[in-house]
Amino acid sequence: MAAQRNKHTYDLRVRPTRYKVGDWVLYFNPRKYRGKQDKWRRQYTGPYLVVGVPGPVNVTLQSGPKAKTFLTRIDKVKAYTGSQVPKSWITSVSTPPTLPETPEKWKRMRACRGRREKLRRLTWRTLRKSAARVLVKSCSGGRR
Repeated sequence: MAAQRNKHTYDLRVRPTRYKVGDWVLYFNPRKYRGKQDKWRRQYTGPYLVVGVPGPVNVTLQSGPKAKTFLTRIDKVKAYTGSQVPKSWITSVSTPPTLPETPEKWKRMRACRGRREKLRRLTWRTLRKSAARVLVKSCSGGRR
């Protein structure tokens, strides 16, 4: 009950933002200093360039063309509204890669009824070629 109420009040005020590759943003980086008052210090650093958007709630940021990139959530990012926008070092914006089609082995493994529990535990990352071969052979009776 309390979780639903909190979600409702959060959803009333939240303004979802979408960032695309090439946008300039500021990164929320609160640091605590001993003897310093939080009221007077800047909490946002940047500007950073959005170099990737791997998902709906994550963005990849980079401070310079040779700087290391880092991944952060969009909750910690806000749009840069400075008077002088820095020059972007991204030459072309490429489309995100699409997921490959399901391999034939995976389709055959999915059709086997005796191995459904084991398939539910497997993911694309943990599934290796050798494991796929063993499951396909045991499922199809040695045929490929």
